[in-house]
Amino acid sequence: MSPGNWRTDADLAEVYAAWGRFAYGRDLDGAPARDDMENNYRRIKVAAKNVDSREHDIIDSDDYFQYHGGMVATVRALTGSSPKAYVGDTTIPDAVRTRSLAEETARVFRARVVNPKWLAAMRRHGYKGAFEMAASVDYLFGFDATAQVVGDWMYESVANTYLLDEGEPGVPAAGESVGAAQHGGAAPGVSGPRHVGESRS
Repeated sequence: MSPGNWRTDADLAEVYAAWGRFAYGRDLDGAPARDDMENNYRRIKVAAKNVDSREHDIIDSDDYFQYHGGMVATVRALTGSSPKAYVGDTTIPDAVRTRSLAEETARVFRARVVNPKWLAAMRRHGYKGAFEMAASVDYLFGFDATAQVVGDWMYESVANTYLLDEGEPGVPAAGESVGAAQHGGAAPGVSGPRHVGESRS
């Protein structure tokens, strides 16, 4: 995502296939098998991902949109239509739930990304908190590009919460970087959005 040199689902599918075209198994140790992979992907009707930990969520790492979203985009590029996408929630083994990817994205968005309590906690961590906020926006965009599950209302909410709210201390004014609001100037390494795929350590 970060280079911005993609335009279509085919571009995303090309990257997905380039990195995931290898077969593993008995007597197979990373053998190239792109044709076999794509033939199998053309038959996919449902793309599912299980989440078994509350330590993170699907907008907390680029892995989720790269693998789950990438699968959706690749199937769409190969067949012309998106598979149904679901997230299995097994964080509570006795209360397993299944949500559509769109539902899970909206749930996490409301519960964390624009949650005032989470945002307040991030602001207390200065530039590192701003880094986490910018990362969440990057990952949200990644899911929009691959799985197309991010509604316009989410972008409007991010803009209003992260950029346009001038009435709350610590929230940057329009045109000011997220990090600058914490330090009264440009924060080291946080003068703009974090690039997708960049290390979070």
